[in-house]
Amino acid sequence: MARLTDELMEFMENNPAELATADKDGVPHVAPKGSVVVVDEDTIAYAEMYPEGRSAQNVRETGKAAVSIVDYPNQKAYMIRGDAELKDEGDSYKKIVEVIEQLPVDLPTPKYAGIIRIKEVINHSVGPEAGEKI
Repeated sequence: MARLTDELMEFMENNPAELATADKDGVPHVAPKGSVVVVDEDTIAYAEMYPEGRSAQNVRETGKAAVSIVDYPNQKAYMIRGDAELKDEGDSYKKIVEVIEQLPVDLPTPKYAGIIRIKEVINHSVGPEAGEKI
């Protein structure tokens, strides 16, 4: 099992993320997530605003998800893969609600927190370290 380093935690806080899921037949789905937060070195979470949306359905079907975080100007990127689930209570859910409430736009309260328990972190940056597991 991989863990987030302090450097990766900071990187995640300062760069946009995309959530990737697939359905039981392997059909992929990618969605932007402006709410990805670090819960701890083993777990990340995101706001799931649309409980009947494709991302939520895929997580329910497969229990898997990946997040891509990219800093385009500096050509740095990482992919985080893990086991995923949706929760509507608990500390992770409360943290996601707080994140959404602090955004400068008026959004509804998230229906769920998508919780990803990290299994693998891969360096997707340009250069010789591309593809290396962290």
